[in-house]
Amino acid sequence: MDIGAPGRGFAKGNGTYVPSDAARQVLALYVTLTSSSNGDEPRDAWAECARVIGADPKNAAEYVHCGLLYAAGGDHDRAIAEYDKAIKLNPDFAAAYDDRGLAYEAKGEHDRAVADYDDAIRLNPMGTQPHNNRGISYKHMGAVDKAIADYDEAIRLDVKNAHAFVNRGIAYSDKGDDDRAIVDFGEAIRLKPDDASAFAGRGRSYRAKHEYDRALSDYNDAIRLAPGNANAFVGRGNVYSEIGEYDRAIADYSQAIRINPDDTLAYRNRGVAYRATDDAARAIADYSEAIRLEPGNSISLRFSLRNRGLIQLFSGDAVKAFADFTRANELDPENAYYALWVEIIGQRLNASSRLSQAALKLDMTEWPAPLVQMFLGQTTPTSVAAAAEILGRKRPILTCEANFFSGEFALREGDKNEAERLFRLSINCPVDFAERYAAIAELKALGANR
Repeated sequence: MDIGAPGRGFAKGNGTYVPSDAARQVLALYVTLTSSSNGDEPRDAWAECARVIGADPKNAAEYVHCGLLYAAGGDHDRAIAEYDKAIKLNPDFAAAYDDRGLAYEAKGEHDRAVADYDDAIRLNPMGTQPHNNRGISYKHMGAVDKAIADYDEAIRLDVKNAHAFVNRGIAYSDKGDDDRAIVDFGEAIRLKPDDASAFAGRGRSYRAKHEYDRALSDYNDAIRLAPGNANAFVGRGNVYSEIGEYDRAIADYSQAIRINPDDTLAYRNRGVAYRATDDAARAIADYSEAIRLEPGNSISLRFSLRNRGLIQLFSGDAVKAFADFTRANELDPENAYYALWVEIIGQRLNASSRLSQAALKLDMTEWPAPLVQMFLGQTTPTSVAAAAEILGRKRPILTCEANFFSGEFALREGDKNEAERLFRLSINCPVDFAERYAAIAELKALGANR
């Protein structure tokens, strides 16, 4: 969930950054300088900044203010250069470290951001902002418990810090503790009833608990309060998609894309909705756009490659499907599922098997190793089912996977009746699982009714 920060305008990532009073003033100045509401030509914020510094070049605070102006305009490198000057003039300027940390965080340089927040906290132990902002960096680094500890401290220092409650709620939600998350989002809403991010966060947690009416109500409030927030539309679209209202889901994802044409999550999720409505062409187009927008090797890129590959396979283009899964497998050679799909599609194209080589890079002591061993001829579908039953006591989804891939194995072996039986069982997979979609498509290809 990417809920932006009020006040700074340039903050990015999962969390709400706490803006200082100076930041609010400088951002207001940036808006005033770069917009024209009275018919006059807009002024150059950076020229104004240079003029102010020229009048008092030894004032470290002016460099911080100029850094905030650059950051508000999205130029984080120049912002960092201004903060560097401020710190050189005054090495004990806690706010300069905090703001430079924000700029590094916006650039995705989490380690440097944390180092700056450390200095800001050392210089001003009672400051709530650096704790909150460091918590966001820790969360982006995957250190969710450290993030929660920082949010705890920010709240201890200021029990009315709504941003810290929102961020701790996001962290709890990421850990799967949605009950605690809902409590934190509720407190944030009590403190700040117009905080759209708190409503969106609580909507996300209600969705995770399958309390869809409450989730929709919260997302409606989030959209009412921040109609320009693409993430709230994506969140509501996700709820609609889960309850099978795909037309409404598509409308919300489309609105998110209108707001932010580079929103890869909106394209991916709209692709899922189009796939569910059997609109393969539009689904493929959305996944293609998500793939174009994604960075070089991300989980979401591989997700899009997998889903586009499956749609292409069951739309009759096994060659393109093979290319997508091959690329996904090359990007993540430790993912057994990609290796399995390369094997399945490759066999249909009469390509040489690569699975034995791929297995060298897989952990063959953990699931889904039994699936790989089955396709290598090292175990049987009966043994795979037994392993899934034992391991599935804690992870029931493994039985779904065992049924589906055993169905693919039966199909490869020419046993269409057994394949049909196993694919029918696979329809019980969760609605958003690729195996369920693929099982339905395979049954259709076999001429069987669902």
